Amino acid sequence: MGWSTADVTVATTALVATSSSGLAAASDGALAASAADLETCRALLAAGSKSFHAASWLLPRALRGPAAAVYGFCRVSDDAVDEAEARGADPIAELQALHERLDAIYAGRPADDPVDRAFAVVVARYGIPRAAPEGLLDGYRWDVEGRRYRQPGDTVAYGARVASTVGLMMTALMGIEGPRGPVGDPALRRQVFA
Repeated sequence: MGWSTADVTVATTALVATSSSGLAAASDGALAASAADLETCRALLAAGSKSFHAASWLLPRALRGPAAAVYGFCRVSDDAVDEAEARGADPIAELQALHERLDAIYAGRPADDPVDRAFAVVVARYGIPRAAPEGLLDGYRWDVEGRRYRQPGDTVAYGARVASTVGLMMTALMGIEGPRGPVGDPALRRQVFA
């Protein structure tokens, strides 16, 4: 399934950011991810996961681009760590670089990378709590450390980092509030990442 011009237009105008690094101006004077940035994320989604790609078509049109940007960040960060050794890189150094990329994304100054630019726009527009992508990176660190999960609680803690974090980002996109308030609520973050 390809994106129509209308899908790209809706997705592009739905994203608003505080940074001008590689971002195009939207009609209301705010900044939005470029169509090319979103297309890069969409291509990562289409190539990386048939099930997530199919599920993205069930989202409202205005959320498809933001969801692709979230997926894009998750995909490139996972690949950076998982494929580090095959590239002759240190996975821990890759994780450090990802934390630095997150610093720039949350500061509104993403790296000159289409995924970082698109994710920065989504972070700013939808108020994705930093604890979510940080938790994801923490799960990757657990992978690198070779942790074993002998108790159910260990598995739950790992799942909270590598799966629930994506759910938290998606609920932020959808504007869903949990029983204790918005996903950015510190009490909710403590509960999820305990």
